[in-house]
Amino acid sequence: MMRYAACLPLLLIALGCGSEPEQSPSSEAPETIDLTPATDPVESDQSLLGELEARQLDVFRAVIEGQGLTELLGTEGPFTILAPSAEAIGRSRGQEINARYHTLSGRFETMFVLENMKVATLAGESVTFVLSDTLVAIQDAQGNMANILESDIHMDNGVIHIVDRVLHE
Repeated sequence: MMRYAACLPLLLIALGCGSEPEQSPSSEAPETIDLTPATDPVESDQSLLGELEARQLDVFRAVIEGQGLTELLGTEGPFTILAPSAEAIGRSRGQEINARYHTLSGRFETMFVLENMKVATLAGESVTFVLSDTLVAIQDAQGNMANILESDIHMDNGVIHIVDRVLHE
């Protein structure tokens, strides 16, 4: 028993070594996340508009340009674009496409959206994210569902999701 008592001071020293002093909780306020789009231009080729062109979504890009959103979507954002595929635009048969209804202020990646999460579009209406085991879809104000065909295309000033139909207010 006596030989273990001699080891006790060494054990106490070893337990005390390497431990960090306790820190008191910070009294600083948590950082606030601002979802207001910035107005500084993006200094990169990795912009939302450039990617639309690269993915041959030039018809939707032309809609954006025709509706005067080019300057806004060329800023830092962030924005989320729900870009209808070329096939979806072809199926819309000349119906007017509102690019503002396909654009969200903020970065909404599919892995972070919640079931039935409503998000305001730049048009002022809301779309709803609908989740299932295998896909994420967007429900427009009329109750139409658009499946996300390709998700989370990351750009410097936001994210693009390619959808299989044109959304309507």
